[in-house]
Amino acid sequence: MISEDLKRQLDEKLSVGFSDAGTFDLKNLANPVNGFQWRPAMQREIEHTDLPSIAVEPVTSAPETRETLEVCADLQEQLVHSLSRRTGVRVIATDLTFETEATYSLRCRLRCRETEARISSSLTRLGDGQVIWSRLLNGDAENLFELTDRAAEQLSDELRLQINAFDGDRLSDIPDDQLSPSELRSRAAMLFYRATVEDYNHASKLLERALRLDPENGSGLAMWCEAKLYPLEACYREAGPDLRTRIIESSNKAVQAAPRSDYCWYTRAQVRSRLAGDLHGARKDIDRIFRLNPSYVLGMEASGYTELIAGNWEAARKSLAKAVCRSTEDPFLPYRLYPLSIAHMMAGDKQLAIEAISDATEMRPYCRHFWLVKAWILRESGMHSKAETAAERAEALSEKADILAQNLHLPDPIREAIGLPGDPIQA
Repeated sequence: MISEDLKRQLDEKLSVGFSDAGTFDLKNLANPVNGFQWRPAMQREIEHTDLPSIAVEPVTSAPETRETLEVCADLQEQLVHSLSRRTGVRVIATDLTFETEATYSLRCRLRCRETEARISSSLTRLGDGQVIWSRLLNGDAENLFELTDRAAEQLSDELRLQINAFDGDRLSDIPDDQLSPSELRSRAAMLFYRATVEDYNHASKLLERALRLDPENGSGLAMWCEAKLYPLEACYREAGPDLRTRIIESSNKAVQAAPRSDYCWYTRAQVRSRLAGDLHGARKDIDRIFRLNPSYVLGMEASGYTELIAGNWEAARKSLAKAVCRSTEDPFLPYRLYPLSIAHMMAGDKQLAIEAISDATEMRPYCRHFWLVKAWILRESGMHSKAETAAERAEALSEKADILAQNLHLPDPIREAIGLPGDPIQA
């Protein structure tokens, strides 16, 4: 790996083999340094951009009027702004005549007919031309700015999920030990979305390597905290003193290194509420998240979990319900339905509780915890026959840790009534 300054001094033939590896804070240097990485060409059939980038193309419209052109320009500007707030990806505002070496291209088109309007969007991976995601949003042609505001918020959330969950696919031909820090983080993010303890443990090893190469990276520190915390919570285990201290310190370093990253604040909020027992500190972090990004789904989730631990059932279900509504295609949807069902039940809304946990069991049918909660809710709702069926289903499943069914830190009477673990369980 070399610095950007050195890369500029190389002739074109030499410099072409180096690809952008992201920004690094180096010892005894006041300003961050951009790094460029080289790998033997024989080990790479396809050239990759180490740090994924999205080219946001101008939004087109049909028909073209002064209003639709203004709306389209506003939508492109909002998408660039919202996507630029996340770390780990470069955002390029481009026009159709500009050739870019971006990893992905985002195209949107506005169509209006009489009183109806529709925005179609697609994300293309430029390396192979594959369309990896598309979306249609409908609205009122009489209120186009309302439609574009909604589209900008929803599309940026969904694009973030797509990049986090699937960007690692483009690096599949490269061994772990040849990945740059940004690529290691990309592969770890993809492993998170597989939502198993084994994949989280694999991600933890990748992030350890990323931090050895780039120890002050805020996203890397925050991701490492998640990779360690979630398996602990899924196994109902307490962190040892040394690990506990390191997770807390790493979450503090993450927000210091990346104070504009909503994800770093989210991770520290989770660490504070679930590991450190600092609900007041967690709420302060959640306030910070929403100042940075009012529509951040993980902020809603963190708020819901924090209020659930505090026993504030109404506040918990309000936040979790918002997160669920925004998680249609998110693999972590059952992770949010699970505590939502308990918050609904404790708030006295049995029907909504049944609906939430039923959705969770349909999406994660082999999760014993979900069936235990369903049996409890049905039993408390007077549906004893259905409760017995759910309990039998739970009994037939092994008591195995599930990343999407973590320790909710419920009061002992509730946990015991449901039948959730009181001691550590196998990974």
